[in-house]
Amino acid sequence: MNPIDHYGESLVLRVNELFYDHENDDYRDVHEEMLGREGERWRIRAERFFRFAGPATVIDIGSGAGLVGMSIGGAMRADDRLICADLSGGMLEVARRNLQRLKLHPALEFVKISGALPYRLPFGDETADVVTMNSVLHHVKDTAGFLAEIDRILKPAGLVMIGHEPNRAFNQSWLLRLNYALLRPLFIPKNFLKDLLLKTGLRAAAERLYYAVRPGKRRVAGEMLDRINAVLAAEKLFDRPLRLAEIALITDIRDAEGFIGNTLLPDFELADFETYHPISLVSIKYGNTAFIGWLDRLLERRYPTRGATFFAVYRKRM
Repeated sequence: MNPIDHYGESLVLRVNELFYDHENDDYRDVHEEMLGREGERWRIRAERFFRFAGPATVIDIGSGAGLVGMSIGGAMRADDRLICADLSGGMLEVARRNLQRLKLHPALEFVKISGALPYRLPFGDETADVVTMNSVLHHVKDTAGFLAEIDRILKPAGLVMIGHEPNRAFNQSWLLRLNYALLRPLFIPKNFLKDLLLKTGLRAAAERLYYAVRPGKRRVAGEMLDRINAVLAAEKLFDRPLRLAEIALITDIRDAEGFIGNTLLPDFELADFETYHPISLVSIKYGNTAFIGWLDRLLERRYPTRGATFFAVYRKRM
């Protein structure tokens, strides 16, 4: 049985909402890579694809700290609308502060998404000229239902832009997986050691030792865990308290599985597709160094569709 089958869609949505409500202002520090190179990818696509005949509506789903809006806002006009929507009210407030500070041209709106089932985005049919999502899809268990909602709110000939998602083709490449397996212990030893301890059944003991010498970290993690479990118990969404490792699994519910990005929306036209990070987390953390940067470029040329992460642009057919 797939481990993710233990967790229902309502639980996944609620845990994501609670987790990001807790994280909110720390998001910029944790995900600094996205605010740099990932933001540049969005800016380039916006300048290339935003060719609207009249006022346009762009809906950014899962806005987080506002990365997409900060990146594409310069390519939008004063009569356009940029709607930021997120499951987490806390993250939505972070996005509001970040975007309002930039004084962008388009009119800004901020909309809270409900986690109630059946899942439905709070927008009318054929509302959006563009729907954007950065690092969102792998947080959603019912991806088919979610993408159907994206289709519903998108106008004919509208664009769906999906960035920073896990590429299943990476896991299917033995060479790229081998490169990652060899380089990860050298460049990210802490991450490698965590997985090794988990596989050998010693993760719990190692966490107790770590938190014994870093009580501050234990306090912060414990506060988050207690808060999430208290809400889940009150709402009767799960029959026992969750562990920290389960929170990580639930919030990134589709991360290990990934997606075949160039066929994700088979009824749409694929307008642009790029994969990158051919050494996965090593690429993300050390892609700006001489050796890893050189190896990244070499592998991207040799395996252009097998990077660990993808960016895709789809156009809805008329």
